[in-house]
Amino acid sequence: MNITLHAKYLYVQAGELHIGNKTNPYNATADIIMHGERNATEELAWYNGALDKGNKKFINVGKVHMFGK
Repeated sequence: MNITLHAKYLYVQAGELHIGNKTNPYNATADIIMHGERNATEELAWYNGALDKGNKKFINVGKVHMFGK
C-alpha cells in the first residue's frame, strides 16, 4: 500500500517516525510532500528556544528511520 504524508511543518521532537525497518523494508511508495509557497516571505518559528525560518520545515530532534527497496 502506498502512503503519502502532506505537511507544511513536520516536527519529530520526542518521538520517532518510521517507514519500514532494516529487516522489513517498506516495499511500496512512501512520499513526504512538503507544502509552502515557493516565493513566500520566510515565516519565523521557535523550536526549543531556537529561531528557524523558511516556508517549509522538516525538523528532527527525535528519530527518523526510512528503509525501502
